[in-house]
Amino acid sequence: MGAAPSARDAVEARALAEHEGLCRALLAAGVSVVPSPGRGAETPDAVFPNNWISTHFPPEPPSAGGGTGEEPPRVWTYPMRAASRRRERTPWTLALVEGLAGAGGGAGGGAGGAASCAADRRPDWPSTDAGPCPLEGTGSLVLDRARAPRPRAVACLSERTAPAAADAWGRAAGVDVVAFWARDARGGPVYHTNVVAWIGLCVKGVPGRT
Repeated sequence: MGAAPSARDAVEARALAEHEGLCRALLAAGVSVVPSPGRGAETPDAVFPNNWISTHFPPEPPSAGGGTGEEPPRVWTYPMRAASRRRERTPWTLALVEGLAGAGGGAGGGAGGAASCAADRRPDWPSTDAGPCPLEGTGSLVLDRARAPRPRAVACLSERTAPAAADAWGRAAGVDVVAFWARDARGGPVYHTNVVAWIGLCVKGVPGRT
């Protein structure tokens, strides 16, 4: 008789089930899904790739006479706090995402668009004796891309979102970063910004939507 599954095993099983359900829902809606193979027990959180990588497409091209609008898409990678999360950053996955981002838009984008993508953008991350100060992608940063004249991001500071790293990313990306601290109902620090913040449309004010 095998050992009973641990609480961690149960959480991992739930995460995988939710991930597979999301993939099925996206495919049913006509959205392409390209799975990236994980490394098994070495990368138990690999179903959350948004923490170590993000893609950013340039704004719509300006009107005639307003500039070239030829900035390529950008792929950013981030310093993760946990060693197991850092192992998720594989050359295969990075090349795949760079290729998809390059093909999806920007100057010269096409079937072989990886060459037109400003790949693997990383500022000079600040560090301590323990290594680079962590900043965990769109878990740490919630972006308001439509804000004019510059995009803005909010960042809930924690052991996974270092103030110095958020500032460095904001300067390199041309984004205003608004940092804050938050605590949960038990008084503990909130570990990721996207647990407490989001930017979107409140459908309660839209006729016919609830």
